[in-house]
This record gives sequence, C-alpha cells and structure tokens, in this order.
Amino acid sequence: MNQSEKFVFVIPEYNGSFPGVLKAFLDGLDRSKALMDKKCALVGISSGDQGAGLALSHFTDILNYCGTNVLAYKLRIPKIGDFVTEGKITNEILLNKIHNQANKLIGF
Repeated sequence: MNQSEKFVFVIPEYNGSFPGVLKAFLDGLDRSKALMDKKCALVGISSGDQGAGLALSHFTDILNYCGTNVLAYKLRIPKIGDFVTEGKITNEILLNKIHNQANKLIGF
C-alpha cells in the first residue's frame, strides 16, 4: 500500500459494522506512508438488506481521520449471494455499477 496511489476496500458487514481484523490491519500500517493523501473507493457487501451501509460509514470516518480521500460513490451490495454464481458476479446491473465506480476512481 505504501507505493499505491489509489486502492479499493471491499468490506463485508459484520455485526452491523466491519470486521475487527480490518481495523487491526489499519492499525498495523504506517499511516503516513500507506494512507495519508491517498485515494480510495469503498464497496460494502452483506448477506442482508443493508449492503454494509453502516460499515462503510464507520470505515469512511476512520479513513478520513487517517488523511485518506474517500470517493463519494460508495457501492453497497446487499444480498451478495443473489448476485454470485460459481464465484462470478452474474448480474449485469451490478457489473455496470462496479465499472462505474472503477471509472470514477480512475478519474478521482
């Protein structure tokens, strides 16, 4: 991450927020090299109806504190199991949203 200028976090919903191991990962980074003044996009996934919306909000707050610029277009994917077949995303609308977010990140 130190050499990257942009990155994407795909965040699973866990107990209404994000997994603690993700916070532990951030805590282990040298934030000034890995996160400060970098740009990122967020994707939230869940098996429920919310698409990890609260997790994305919590994680955005943490990244902002670390000096990371977060793309405003956050992709929430509820009921992820409905969109994946044999490990591949099969829903064209969702694929278009993913490509849209990727293009926004490139121009960010």
